[in-house]
Amino acid sequence: MDMMKTKLLGYLPKPTLYPFYGTLLLYFVLYQPFIGYPPITFFAAFFKILPVLSLAYFVRSTVKGKLSELMDNDYKKFIFIGLLTSSLGDALLVARTSLFIPGMLVFGVAHLFYILAFEPSSGKSRLQNLYILGYLSLCSDIARRH
Repeated sequence: MDMMKTKLLGYLPKPTLYPFYGTLLLYFVLYQPFIGYPPITFFAAFFKILPVLSLAYFVRSTVKGKLSELMDNDYKKFIFIGLLTSSLGDALLVARTSLFIPGMLVFGVAHLFYILAFEPSSGKSRLQNLYILGYLSLCSDIARRH
């Protein structure tokens, strides 16, 4: 039975990036961000985050089974969470006059997840690396102010 199940799963289509390309094209056709800023509307934010959400779906679709299997793989887990966080940052940046700083802070958090995902397997704790990154950020901010 397991061999038949494995063989049937082999016939399923492999995850592709076609939804990402389609949603990216849709956003650029509808809102033409190179010509001018998109309007500050819910739909502009929705179409802006669709490509990133489709990338998150792609990462999710690379794991067969439950979401808990995705959370067992540190690399995929942190990329997935980083993409979801980035989409929130994109949505906030649509309201560029009032939510620019919160949007940038959310992007900073997303980049911390990406750093955690690409960290090589070393003896150091991931939390220790975040403390070091926070310390360096604080030092650079203090140096910039003086």
